Amino acid sequence: MKNEAGATTIALLTACSDPDLGIRSPVVQELLDEASRDPQLARQVITTMLTASVMSLHAYTDAAHRDPSEVLQSLGLSWSARS
Repeated sequence: MKNEAGATTIALLTACSDPDLGIRSPVVQELLDEASRDPQLARQVITTMLTASVMSLHAYTDAAHRDPSEVLQSLGLSWSARS
């Protein structure tokens, strides 16, 4: 199950990187539907995505010499503007 969660997470992140559709990509939607059918898989995918997000945040804030909360606030404002 962990391998499946990892593979699904990588597939989701790859599909989300589509420059035009992003999370609205049909592939992303299919992967989300597939993962949500199994509560245990869904939880593992979410956990894996959160772990990847935290690791990315740490890497970015270290490289940019910025405070993580500042970066998250900027991202939050950016996401709100897109909604």
